[in-house]
Amino acid sequence: MYKDVPHGAPMAGEHVMTDGTAATGVRITPRRKPGAPGTFLDKSVYQSSAFAKLENERLWPRSWQMVCREQDLESVGSFVTYDILDETIVVLRSSADEIRAFYNVCQHRGRRLLEGCGKTQRLFCKYHGWRWKLDGSIDRIPWRDDFADVTDGDVALEPVKVGLWQGWVFISLDPDIQPLEDYMKPISDTLAPFRQDLMRYRWRRSVMLEANWKVALEAFMEAYHAQCTHNHMEPYSDGRTVCDVHGLHGMFRDSELRRPLGMPSPLSSLPTPDDLRPNIAKFFEQLDVTLEALVTPADARGAQRLLTEVPEGAEFGEIMAALGRFQHEEAVKEGIERPPITYDDVRRAGQDWHIFPNMVLLPAPDSFLIYRARPDGHNVDRCRFDVFVLQRYAPGREPEIDSVTQIVENWEDADWPKIFEQDFINIADVHSGMKSSGFRGSITNPVQEAVVANFHRQLKRVVVDGAPIVQAG
Repeated sequence: MYKDVPHGAPMAGEHVMTDGTAATGVRITPRRKPGAPGTFLDKSVYQSSAFAKLENERLWPRSWQMVCREQDLESVGSFVTYDILDETIVVLRSSADEIRAFYNVCQHRGRRLLEGCGKTQRLFCKYHGWRWKLDGSIDRIPWRDDFADVTDGDVALEPVKVGLWQGWVFISLDPDIQPLEDYMKPISDTLAPFRQDLMRYRWRRSVMLEANWKVALEAFMEAYHAQCTHNHMEPYSDGRTVCDVHGLHGMFRDSELRRPLGMPSPLSSLPTPDDLRPNIAKFFEQLDVTLEALVTPADARGAQRLLTEVPEGAEFGEIMAALGRFQHEEAVKEGIERPPITYDDVRRAGQDWHIFPNMVLLPAPDSFLIYRARPDGHNVDRCRFDVFVLQRYAPGREPEIDSVTQIVENWEDADWPKIFEQDFINIADVHSGMKSSGFRGSITNPVQEAVVANFHRQLKRVVVDGAPIVQAG
């Protein structure tokens, strides 16, 4: 797929696939590139400094990137900083009805202005005391008369393009980028019934992972790994998925061949139970405990009611109808106002969306799970990885943001549910394993990992071919 990548630095796959000699001089057996067309991913795209340089020039400055939630910017003066490569951006609420973004640097001598997130009335440079208003205009220059040939416009903060989408705040360094509402087609219409803009943080965590940003993100673009990595869920769910590609973006959903919920995976040796109620209840309990996302405590309680309020011999359709009713009732008990989401809405939304380039979103009726990965500066072997869990709450019942936020360097220093620990161990071992001379590249599953393959097709088109980042209508 990447055979035309420029040779700014050695790209290991090219050496391996010719005479069988790896870049290290190790002799390995020559082989063809296996798999269906477009499904083999040369490992060099994760390791090559030349490819990373092209990403830095053609991907990050020209794409939409998610920064935060509008929830983070609810009051005037609230701000969040966002770093990508050498760029530092500040996003802030400049007035009750406007969110702005600027390059987060002093126009006098280039000092960084703000760190992290918080609230401020002005943007102040701690070097010489220059100060800006929240709209980016200059507010104070000590000894202003010394700068007779400098106008206020000359030293206004440099603006950055902002887009708002279903409660999320995006930025782009390209002032001429496609409007965000067009970029997000068809995801916007698909997810609109869920009203994620009304959800609030259940928890969020940010860590550094010892892996290329693509290795980290791709772990959450497919469910094919679940039958092995997360096999504690096998007794309760089939897990088979299929993928749909939508231009820049992609998604996976339940396979039409998938067994009903409560039946064990066909890959296991477990018998199909006569009564599915216990397995369905256990499925929701396990997700609530080992993921702490997508399933809410109200969902888990509703599922437990199946054991006492639905007869043992009930048909699957009767069980699922009761499940939906019980979960709705448990949410209402908490004062949660649920939008009118239908079964067809849930089916269309699927399980998982990759939003190009670096965001993955998993939808559920009362909870969303979101991932974001980005390079750690220019280091191809390390990335900043963020996890956001949203949940629907009764008005005024959502937790304080600071109380549910953890930012650490080592993922083991944060509190993670079991499923995330399993994924993070994989990510580190995949990234280190890819460096082996005995590995040429990934052979992606053409059915269940097509979103990963599409991601690389779009990367090649943008990064190697230099094509614009545009989502077709």
